[in-house]
Amino acid sequence: WWGAVKEIEVVNDYEAVIKLNRPDANFLDYVSDQLGGYEIWSSKAFDQLGPPTDITKPALPGTGPYMYKERAQSQFLRFERVPFPHWKATPDFPEFEFRFIKEASTRMAALLTGEVQMTPLPQDLLVQVERQGYRVLTGTTPAYRVNVTFRCCALKDRNDLNSGWMEPNVPLADARVRRALSKAVNRDELNKSFFGGKGRINVNNPLAPWREVWKKDWETRFPVEYGYDQAAARSILAQAGYGPDKPARISMLLTPTPGLPTAEDIAESVANYWRAVGIDVTLEQLDAVAESAANRAYKLTNHARINGTSSNAWVGITQMGSSVGTPTGAGPQLPATDALLKQLWTTLDDKRVEELWLRIGEELYNQHHFVPLFWLPTEVASDPKIVGDWVYSGSISGSWTHIWNIKAAR
Repeated sequence: WWGAVKEIEVVNDYEAVIKLNRPDANFLDYVSDQLGGYEIWSSKAFDQLGPPTDITKPALPGTGPYMYKERAQSQFLRFERVPFPHWKATPDFPEFEFRFIKEASTRMAALLTGEVQMTPLPQDLLVQVERQGYRVLTGTTPAYRVNVTFRCCALKDRNDLNSGWMEPNVPLADARVRRALSKAVNRDELNKSFFGGKGRINVNNPLAPWREVWKKDWETRFPVEYGYDQAAARSILAQAGYGPDKPARISMLLTPTPGLPTAEDIAESVANYWRAVGIDVTLEQLDAVAESAANRAYKLTNHARINGTSSNAWVGITQMGSSVGTPTGAGPQLPATDALLKQLWTTLDDKRVEELWLRIGEELYNQHHFVPLFWLPTEVASDPKIVGDWVYSGSISGSWTHIWNIKAAR
């Protein structure tokens, strides 16, 4: 919000007036701890330590039940319980550590040997550890969603919706190609193979019957518009000018996805579905840091990747393909959709907000902005000898929230 906040006027110890440079209907949601957070930091500590850009320095003190203790880059983040009764909660465990372990098999081994007490695992490994007496703790809100997102269709000028795309002739710039890619994917097979059938089909990402708005028509049309049909996918590709003599060429990124241990395996499976209908798919290994840099530089122009997020609908669009908000090359910037998003950005009337969301949803659906896959529960394997319970949503400002709610086994 550094660009949106004009000034902050401190009224007293408990009140402040925040003035914006422009109207923003999302501001109150964004600053709540249910989404992005607008945490209070010590100005005295900030003056002493400076901006938090150096991980070797002490972290700025916050206001949570756990306080920062130490970290080692690419290894762990360690917190300790505050030394007083906290107004929100007093954690059972005096110390808590987030450990970075990329490989699922290594995480499982760490759980089985007692090196860690909780860890996310893919479905096949979850089944194995459950058989050995470990417990799976599930988030209370199944709002984590998995989709294929496209890296394409970036506007030449984000402030001019009529400026045209930087790379207008790549296959992914054609909505027919994006539709064919969706129809080439066997969602039922993916769901059974990777999630044990726990996934609920995502019809129109990032919307759902329990979210901002919904049209039953999207569900009715889904089998024809998005459903698995390889013959139809080949026919649609032919209409777009692609076939055996001129295959559409697309790159699939193999990039780790937070909260989704099987992301790279799913990416390879989706790539194989696409190859089965004649797409020439190149697999590219790219870590998250390199991908973020490439997105910001708009270097990924005809790419796809598996994405997992529990964000709200606004973030799900503006951060995954839009010239609105803080744009990157992380998804298609579709002028008609962005024009509606810009209206929504400054609209406070509830009826008008609903109307705009319905129109945005229709554009996303018809233009195949995503290959929507599944809504999933967030799950973590735990050692029942150490962890008694953990009530967490799995879908607020991140997957692994409310760590102060982790209860010790009794």
